[in-house]
Amino acid sequence: MFKPFKWTLVVAVALAFLGAIVPTMVSIAKQPGTGQEKKVQPPPDVKKILAEKFDVIGFRAPGLTFKEFLGLVQLRLDAKSKQMWIVVDFKAFANGNPAIDKADINDTKIQFPDPPAIMTLAELLEHALAQIPSKNATYVVMPDHVLITTLAESKSMIDRKK
Repeated sequence: MFKPFKWTLVVAVALAFLGAIVPTMVSIAKQPGTGQEKKVQPPPDVKKILAEKFDVIGFRAPGLTFKEFLGLVQLRLDAKSKQMWIVVDFKAFANGNPAIDKADINDTKIQFPDPPAIMTLAELLEHALAQIPSKNATYVVMPDHVLITTLAESKSMIDRKK
């Protein structure tokens, strides 16, 4: 026969273990209309990801375009298992300056200075956005991604929230 104290201890340890593990597990949800289950990832902590440190050496490639820069950032995020998107609002740039189109932004050559060997993702973005020809690029931290847009559009977004 078992002793009540040992059994209680085993149950308490098991419950404590499950209490620590279950909240961090990926939840399962059914896709509407399919009956199939899919894994639902929790939203990324965008501010924490923006504080991640990156080695700048790969970003110093000669002739690196803004589009290539964003692709390299995404590869680095994927390598660190960080699930976050960076979205460019090309429409906002076109509204602010019709002479600048998607190709002008994507083909902008991005250069990084030699001294800092390590920068945060936020610093990398700020440095790259300062080189966009319109000189009005910024980023907005959204709940699950980073939105690259114009200063005017970011202010408009803030005004709409009020």
